Amino acid sequence: MADDDDASEKGKKEKGGKSNLVPAVVLAVGIAVGGYFMGGSSDAPAGSTATTTVAVPVGEVATMDPISVNLADGHFLKVGVGVQLDERHPRPSS
Repeated sequence: MADDDDASEKGKKEKGGKSNLVPAVVLAVGIAVGGYFMGGSSDAPAGSTATTTVAVPVGEVATMDPISVNLADGHFLKVGVGVQLDERHPRPSS
């Protein structure tokens, strides 16, 4: 009976080594595909494209009245929001 226990322990040890192979292969393939899609295979040298910036004319700031929200244990939260518009998107008249 001692031989049967030793044989079953060897089978478990061998099976444990194989179960780590599948996740390792999946992880390696995922990293390789991710690297490919992130631009690892581009033909153009880095920095060869011209970068342009355009200054957007700023407009007025639209604000909302602060809102108070009751929280647990007697605490509260007060939130106010302000958004700066540009001249291309004027504030709608209300």
